[in-house]
Amino acid sequence: MAYDLDALLDYFRQKYPALLCQNVAADTGIPAGTVENWMLKKAQPSTSNFVRLVHVYGPSLLAAALIDTPMWLARAVREERIAAIDSQIQRLREEQESLASGRCPSEA
Repeated sequence: MAYDLDALLDYFRQKYPALLCQNVAADTGIPAGTVENWMLKKAQPSTSNFVRLVHVYGPSLLAAALIDTPMWLARAVREERIAAIDSQIQRLREEQESLASGRCPSEA
């Protein structure tokens, strides 16, 4: 599996403009020092760490990092984004209902 380390690092820079190594470590359980070595290009993710990253961050990470993106992956990224939007809409509806009923969102 060929992936672009720079593209992978750009994915994390966009996701975490601050405290990148600490956030990736918190999300994945991969030590922050290991992530820092990737950022400094002293090392690249091992296969097991790359699989862990994909498990945590999903199709969007895989699509960002792979050199050749298969068609099924593009569909998976779209589906992942649609699910995230649906979840955000649901949260907003709940907040709207809470506000309309006179309750504070934190009371819901």
